[in-house]
Formats: sequence, C-alpha cells, structure tokens
Amino acid sequence: MKLSVTIVAHNSAAVLEACWRSVRSAMPSAEIIVVDNASTDDTKRLCEGLDGVTLIANAVNDGYGRACNQGAAAANGSHVLFVNPDVQLSAVDLTALRAETETAPFGLVAPILKHGTHAVPRWPVDLVRHVAGPLRPRELPTLPTLPPRGDRWWPAGALLLVDRQEFVGLGGFDRRFFLYYEDLDLTRRYRAAELPVRITRSVRALHRRGRSSADSETGAAARQGWSYISWIAYLDIWYGPDTAQHAAQYARRLRSGLNRTLQLLERAGPIAHRAARKRLELAEIEAFVRWQCSFGPGTAAEDFCLRAREILGVR
Repeated sequence: MKLSVTIVAHNSAAVLEACWRSVRSAMPSAEIIVVDNASTDDTKRLCEGLDGVTLIANAVNDGYGRACNQGAAAANGSHVLFVNPDVQLSAVDLTALRAETETAPFGLVAPILKHGTHAVPRWPVDLVRHVAGPLRPRELPTLPTLPPRGDRWWPAGALLLVDRQEFVGLGGFDRRFFLYYEDLDLTRRYRAAELPVRITRSVRALHRRGRSSADSETGAAARQGWSYISWIAYLDIWYGPDTAQHAAQYARRLRSGLNRTLQLLERAGPIAHRAARKRLELAEIEAFVRWQCSFGPGTAAEDFCLRAREILGVR
C-alpha cells in the first residue's frame, strides 16, 4: 500500500504542525503533500521545516476542492487521504487499512471522525438552516450527528480516503465550488457512478472544527456566505435552475421577515442587545453574498459558483 496524504492549508500555521505530527506518527511511511492557498501567516515557512512535506504554494486562494485536486494530481500513492489542517489522526490500524485498500471498487471512504458524516436534508430544511442558522446562540452545544442510513448521508470533506485513480477518473472535486458542498457533490457523483460510499474503522481522528484557518473567527460572514452560495450552486447542478431560483426567492423573503422581527426585538428590553447583534450578523452575510454576486466572469472571483452568483444577483 502506497498512501499519500493531502492537507489543504490557508493561514493554518496554528494547527498545521499538530496535524503533521499526528500523520507522521500514525502513518510513518505516508507521503505528505501540503497545498497552501496563498497564506499570509507562517504556514509556508513552517512547511519548509517539517520533515518529508512536499509543499505546493498557490499564488491565490484557489478554494478547497481545486487544492485537493492539485494534491491528488501530484501524489505518488495509489490512495489519497484528504485531511483538514485542524484534524489530528488519533488511531490508525495499518494492517486493516492495507487490506481495505485492496478492495475494488474502492469508493469514497469516511474514517471515524466526530461530525464526520452528514444527513442529506430536503432542500426546504436546508433553506431554513442557511437563513436562520446564524441566529442560533453560540453557547449551545453542537447537535449530535445521526448515524448514516442508506444513501441519505455524505462524508465530510475534512477527512476522506479515496483511490487516486477512481478519484481522478471522476474528475475530482468539482472546480465550480470554492468552499462547502463540494463533498456532497462528490458523494453524489460517486453514487451515480455506482461506486460505494462507506465508513472505515481503520482510521480514527479528532477534529477541532473551525480552527483550520486563522481567519475562522473574523471570516464568519464569509464562511456562511460561501456556504449559502455553494448551496444554491449545488441545487442548480442537481435539482435544476428552477429549484435554485425558487430557493433564492424564498430565502430573500425569509431573511426579510427575520430582519423585521429582529428590529422589533431590539426594543424588547433584555434581549435587545442580542437581537441587534444577530441582525448585524445577518446583514454582514447578506452584504458578503451581494459583493460576490457583483463579480462577473473573467474577474477576480474567477468562475466559482458562477451560475449561483448569477441567480442570486437577480432581484
């Protein structure tokens, strides 16, 4: 078994070394490739000091999926493990893993990771989550992940194991996605190709969610904005432009109603401050989406989610 590990980094210096140590300890013979998406912190300098790391340094932030594709294209291994920089491998059964890699077809494989699988909701449910999700109090604990059932689940892109030849043959991650939903899209393409999507217990890991980039806190509006834009792109690809357009219209109405409600709550004594803060957060997300929709083809925004940005730019 020849295994390559691809880590996509962007301002990830705070967590990257711990990730590298866990991979080097659990998989001592694995090839490690770090694809750096134009970090402005010490990520690139750190990589130069890490033993056995091959660094691919992008001049611009090329998005998660495209960077994963770069790592897979440069890999020498028969199998590639995509690892977020805020993930640390905790246990690897190399004997069991070696046996699994001999399975054909191999498919898309999810190691054991808390919040490593997601249920596929109906799009109206996703709509409410995208619009009203930011209103959820931050102090509430994360909801438990339901066990996978049938084909109504997908593995998170934070930790994925693939057969390199199968992955490249399917075209890798869809280049249209910048961030979010590229893993669900990939899962659907694997299933459409009648390749298995499954879980392996030979690899276990811990995930410090939201810590992969130093921008995680300051870029909350951008992350939520990209999640919404990518969702519209996903609907357009898999359900058609009419569904994507209807979802965008319903989202605008729901967002407008929430804004009016929060304005009223700002006069309601004890919760006034929270209501004002939440209304500001929603406004920042909406401003980010409008800004992204102002870019046309051939501009700095490249062609990420181009159809979605066209749909969202129509009033």
